[in-house]
Amino acid sequence: MESWKCTNFKQPTKGSLGKVYFFHNGITGNGTDGFQNDIFSNTPAQKDQYTPLRTIIDVTWNIGKVPEILDSEKKILMQT
Repeated sequence: MESWKCTNFKQPTKGSLGKVYFFHNGITGNGTDGFQNDIFSNTPAQKDQYTPLRTIIDVTWNIGKVPEILDSEKKILMQT
């Protein structure tokens, strides 16, 4: 088995990473885990904010909370 090592890669700074939110329960949909769609903090259309590097944020609805479709990072953060 061949192993590859990238010697030029530097650890990205926190501010250089976009966010992608993965839902692990809630409303059934087309997201990574079969629930609502994943939400990206920015897209290529946002040229001043976009970065292809991402950090994954796992989202789980608490017991007793009624799930709803969250279609933006702002709406996700309002639920916390």
